[in-house]
Amino acid sequence: MALATQLSALPTNKLLTGSIGAPLIGAAWQDFFSSIWPVLATDNISTLAGVAIAIGVGYFIPDRVNDAT
Repeated sequence: MALATQLSALPTNKLLTGSIGAPLIGAAWQDFFSSIWPVLATDNISTLAGVAIAIGVGYFIPDRVNDAT
């Protein structure tokens, strides 16, 4: 199997989405559930929800093609 090389120093689409999305989703989760269901608005659950949702979204975002040489 050939070794793949990145075409640029920029992060991949999935890494960028996860890095930006997880904290934003966690904060939105906490704000949304704080008035509806406070048990789900704790810091721990909001962090886990943000990571889980960001991974789910990142699964559907295609990565840039690597150059296999």
